[in-house]
Amino acid sequence: MATIGFVEAATTSGVEVSEETVAEVEQAYEYLRTNPAKKGHAKFADKAEKLAWLREVRAYCAGRDEGVLSFRLLPDKSKTLPETEFYFRITANLEANGARSDVTHA
Repeated sequence: MATIGFVEAATTSGVEVSEETVAEVEQAYEYLRTNPAKKGHAKFADKAEKLAWLREVRAYCAGRDEGVLSFRLLPDKSKTLPETEFYFRITANLEANGARSDVTHA
């Protein structure tokens, strides 16, 4: 049986997102949307730059005016990369499935 615990979720409010990051996310989203078999690859000068970019990307995706995006790191695909690189996917956040929402569990 699993032991489950809870921690504070990271917040994206108050994160200032640069225009450069917005452009990178939109370009990656459009490419990955039209090429679903592909994955994104990001490479940074150092770990601090990587973490700062991830904060901006997550904040932008969560608050995007044109619709929320889901940003996912691909840890299994990235494990052979240096710590300053990773693979990712960006997809449109899907609407809730109303048919499934009505299902009750005993």
